[in-house]
Amino acid sequence: MTGTGIGGHMIVQVWTVSMPVVMLNSPAVSDPALGAGSNPAFGTARDVVGIVLWAVGLAIETVSDAQKVALPFLPSLFAL
Repeated sequence: MTGTGIGGHMIVQVWTVSMPVVMLNSPAVSDPALGAGSNPAFGTARDVVGIVLWAVGLAIETVSDAQKVALPFLPSLFAL
């Protein structure tokens, strides 16, 4: 990965980590018409828990990013 720096490393890492999800969601694995896997309906308890966890994580990241941007301008708000 000469010349790609940290960006190239991150691309490979994200690709490697996401590959199992991509493979499990591919039509060859999850399409019942092809005789493989099942295609459960959306809205199960797992779906709801996953969406709630994602929303909580997004909210935490949004607040932390806002704090990170505000820190140089308002250091007294973040003093311990």
